[in-house]
Amino acid sequence: MSLENRWISAFIIISFVAVLGLIWPHQSAGPEFNAISTINFADVAWLLTASCLVLLMTPGLSFFYGGMVGKKKCYINNA
Repeated sequence: MSLENRWISAFIIISFVAVLGLIWPHQSAGPEFNAISTINFADVAWLLTASCLVLLMTPGLSFFYGGMVGKKKCYINNA
Protein backbone atom coordinates (compact mmCIF):
# COMPACT_ATOMS: atom_id res chain seq x y z
CA MET A 1 0.00 0.00 0.00
CA SER A 2 2.87 2.38 0.70
CA LEU A 3 4.09 1.97 -2.86
CA GLU A 4 0.81 3.33 -4.16
CA ASN A 5 1.00 6.26 -1.76
CA ARG A 6 4.48 7.09 -3.01
CA TRP A 7 3.29 7.07 -6.63
CA ILE A 8 0.31 9.25 -5.80
CA SER A 9 2.43 11.75 -3.87
CA ALA A 10 5.01 11.86 -6.67
CA PHE A 11 2.25 12.50 -9.21
CA ILE A 12 0.81 15.30 -7.09
CA ILE A 13 4.22 16.96 -6.68
CA ILE A 14 5.01 16.75 -10.40
CA SER A 15 1.56 18.08 -11.30
CA PHE A 16 1.99 20.97 -8.87
CA VAL A 17 5.37 21.89 -10.34
CA ALA A 18 3.95 21.72 -13.89
CA VAL A 19 1.01 24.00 -13.04
CA LEU A 20 3.32 26.35 -11.16
CA GLY A 21 5.54 26.57 -14.25
CA LEU A 22 2.54 27.55 -16.35
CA ILE A 23 1.51 30.44 -14.13
CA TRP A 24 4.98 31.63 -13.04
CA PRO A 25 5.66 35.15 -14.34
CA HIS A 26 8.55 35.28 -16.77
CA GLN A 27 10.41 37.93 -18.69
CA SER A 28 9.83 38.21 -22.39
CA ALA A 29 12.76 37.35 -24.64
CA GLY A 30 12.11 40.39 -26.78
CA PRO A 31 11.23 40.89 -30.43
CA GLU A 32 14.63 39.68 -31.69
CA PHE A 33 14.03 36.19 -30.28
CA ASN A 34 11.83 35.05 -33.18
CA ALA A 35 13.39 37.20 -35.87
CA ILE A 36 14.30 35.44 -39.10
CA SER A 37 17.70 37.12 -39.14
CA THR A 38 18.70 35.31 -35.92
CA ILE A 39 18.09 31.78 -37.28
CA ASN A 40 21.26 29.73 -37.67
CA PHE A 41 20.57 27.35 -40.55
CA ALA A 42 23.36 24.97 -39.58
CA ASP A 43 21.71 24.46 -36.18
CA VAL A 44 18.36 23.83 -37.85
CA ALA A 45 19.94 21.31 -40.25
CA TRP A 46 21.62 19.46 -37.38
CA LEU A 47 18.38 19.42 -35.39
CA LEU A 48 16.51 17.87 -38.33
CA THR A 49 19.30 15.35 -38.94
CA ALA A 50 19.43 14.30 -35.29
CA SER A 51 15.63 13.95 -35.21
CA CYS A 52 15.68 11.72 -38.28
CA LEU A 53 18.41 9.57 -36.75
CA VAL A 54 16.38 9.13 -33.56
CA LEU A 55 13.31 8.18 -35.61
CA LEU A 56 15.38 5.55 -37.43
CA MET A 57 17.00 4.32 -34.22
CA THR A 58 13.74 3.54 -32.42
CA PRO A 59 12.52 0.64 -34.62
CA GLY A 60 16.11 -0.46 -35.15
CA LEU A 61 16.59 -0.96 -31.44
CA SER A 62 13.33 -2.85 -31.17
CA PHE A 63 14.41 -5.25 -33.92
CA PHE A 64 17.86 -5.59 -32.34
CA TYR A 65 16.55 -6.40 -28.87
CA GLY A 66 13.79 -8.55 -30.31
CA GLY A 67 16.39 -10.65 -32.10
CA MET A 68 18.43 -11.09 -28.95
CA VAL A 69 15.52 -12.63 -27.08
CA GLY A 70 15.44 -16.31 -27.85
CA LYS A 71 12.57 -18.67 -27.42
CA LYS A 72 12.50 -20.48 -24.15
CA LYS A 73 13.48 -24.09 -24.65
CA CYS A 74 10.93 -26.29 -23.05
CA TYR A 75 11.65 -30.02 -23.07
CA ILE A 76 8.82 -32.26 -22.03
CA ASN A 77 9.67 -35.76 -20.93
CA ASN A 78 7.02 -38.16 -22.04
CA ALA A 79 8.65 -41.13 -20.40
